[in-house]
Amino acid sequence: MEKSKKKYLTIQELVMAAIQRAGEDPLYKDAQERCSLEYSMVPTAAEKDEVQLCTFDTIGYAEYGSNEGIYGTIEFRGVWNNRQKDGNGPRAKDVFVAKTLSTTKDAYIGMAMMMTLISFHLDEFVRENLSRFD
Repeated sequence: MEKSKKKYLTIQELVMAAIQRAGEDPLYKDAQERCSLEYSMVPTAAEKDEVQLCTFDTIGYAEYGSNEGIYGTIEFRGVWNNRQKDGNGPRAKDVFVAKTLSTTKDAYIGMAMMMTLISFHLDEFVRENLSRFD
């Protein structure tokens, strides 16, 4: 009998699931009212990476950009695929980025809230779907 191959989630799928869940959170709606996004995306370099392992930290934060506006970033730190386990590949990667042109305190707080709420829901999704990972 052939063993079925596990279907791993990509970073894109994982982040989108977290954003969908965050969107149902009243705190996220408040964050969106505080901070209108110019753009948000999963970086092209990360979107197709498979998340095979769940031994990583999810860090979400806001920062003033050196150019203009406020940036939000979510990154993985640790090991999320077998290449890394074997010593290949980075141990930190940006998995979601966002930007607003606003520089107000409300926008800064809103961006931080969005990034931390998406990170929280990403971690919750992983915990609820441990069978999808090695």
